[in-house]
Amino acid sequence: MNRVLLPFAAAVTVVSLWAGCSTSGTGPGGIPTATPAPAGALSTTTPGATAASKSPSPSVTGTPVSITLDCWNVSGCYVCGSAAYDCSNLSTWSPDCSFTDPCAAGQIPRQIAVRIYGAGCSSGPSFATDVNGTALGATATSQYCFCGMCVSWPEESAYYAAGFPAYVSGGMNTFHVTGISGTICIAWVDLTLGCQ
Repeated sequence: MNRVLLPFAAAVTVVSLWAGCSTSGTGPGGIPTATPAPAGALSTTTPGATAASKSPSPSVTGTPVSITLDCWNVSGCYVCGSAAYDCSNLSTWSPDCSFTDPCAAGQIPRQIAVRIYGAGCSSGPSFATDVNGTALGATATSQYCFCGMCVSWPEESAYYAAGFPAYVSGGMNTFHVTGISGTICIAWVDLTLGCQ
């Protein structure tokens, strides 16, 4: 695992998983395609089993409660050890992923952090994220786009003493990727809520 510091002051973790993938050309929008690895070569069912998920989660104030959001499930070559991901330039792309409040009864999140796992597939892609319209952060990154690649991008919201704005305690909430410039591919997202 290599730690790469970009000139944008955004740290990303780059993990190469080439062992499980052989290239076979490019698909729609120039996204690489590949022949899947033989059975057992890489985990394709649980994002937590991949090397990239060993990256530390961003820190939050409060009791950290982490969940994995896996709403980007279009088949392709391996990205972050998973053959299920989606790219922002494809017709299958959806920037939203809903989740149920994971905080314990009587607690509310006051801060939310996210680590996005995927690949940047254009020159200098950038994007921002939010939960129910309240910003988590913004990322500008470099191009890392080939089969077997994995980049993770951490973002962290401000701390809200009165509770995370617009958050539905005990109900459904929506993680959203917005302001995309260029093309990004997402395999999954680890969301960490600071519940108090």
